[in-house]
Amino acid sequence: YGEAIASKYTDENVYWLTWGDEPGHRMATRDGTPVAGDPVPTWYTDTLHMEVNYWYYSVLAPGDTDHWYWDYLQKVPGGSPVSIAHDFELTAVADAPISATVRGLLRGYKASPYHSAEISLNDHTIYTATYVPGAAERFTVTVPLTYLVSGTNILTCTVGMGVNVDYTWSNWFEIQYPRRFVAEGDRLTFAAEGGPWTYVVSGFLTDTVDILDITDPWDPVRVSHATISGTNGAYTVTFAHILSLPHRYILSARSQR
Repeated sequence: YGEAIASKYTDENVYWLTWGDEPGHRMATRDGTPVAGDPVPTWYTDTLHMEVNYWYYSVLAPGDTDHWYWDYLQKVPGGSPVSIAHDFELTAVADAPISATVRGLLRGYKASPYHSAEISLNDHTIYTATYVPGAAERFTVTVPLTYLVSGTNILTCTVGMGVNVDYTWSNWFEIQYPRRFVAEGDRLTFAAEGGPWTYVVSGFLTDTVDILDITDPWDPVRVSHATISGTNGAYTVTFAHILSLPHRYILSARSQR
C-alpha cells in the first residue's frame, strides 16, 4: 500500500528499488472470516474535502502556512455582494440519526469597515459572520442531514453584505456526513470503530476484491477469508473486524491496483 506524497513542491511519488540484498518487509495477514451474530453497521462517517490551489498569495499573517487559495471574491465600493457557488457530488448518503458538519476557511484581504460572509448549502443559509479586516475566518457548523442529497449539492459563499468594501479569499470547505457502505469506482476506504463488527460492503463490479487494514500505512495488513456474494457485476463483500480499537480499511477491486 503506497500513500500519495504530501508536499508543496511536487505531486509525484518517488520510489527507490534495490535488489540482491535481504528480502524486504512482508505484509502480514489477518483472518476476516465473518462471525455470525456480530453487529452489522449500516453507515460510517465520511469526509469530503474540497480545495483547489488556484491563487498564490505570499503575504499572510504570522503562523498561517497555507499560501494557496481557491477563490478571490471582490465586493467593490457601490457594488453588490459577491457570491461563488461550488457543485459537489455525494453518493450513498445514509438515513442516519445524526447531523452533518460543514467546515471551511476564509481569509480576509481588505475590508471597510469589516468583512461579512454568508455560507449556504443547497439554498439553506448555514453560517454568517463578520470579522476584522485581514483576519482569517475558520468555521464549523452542524446542519440537518436533510440539507444534503445523494447526487449534486451546491455550497455557496457570499461576501460583502452591508459593507462598503470586502475582498476575501476562500481556502477550503469540508462536508462530514454519514455514508452507507457502498463502493464507488470499485473501491471504498473507511474508518472502523472498535469491534467486533461484521462489515458488509456492496457496489463492486467484480468478485476479485482485496481488503487491506491501512491503520499504519507503513505496515498494512491483508484481510483474508472474506465472503463475496453476487452475480453479473453486482457483488458484496462481507468481513469481520474483531479488534477492539479503531482501524482504517481500504477495499479495492484488483483491477484498481
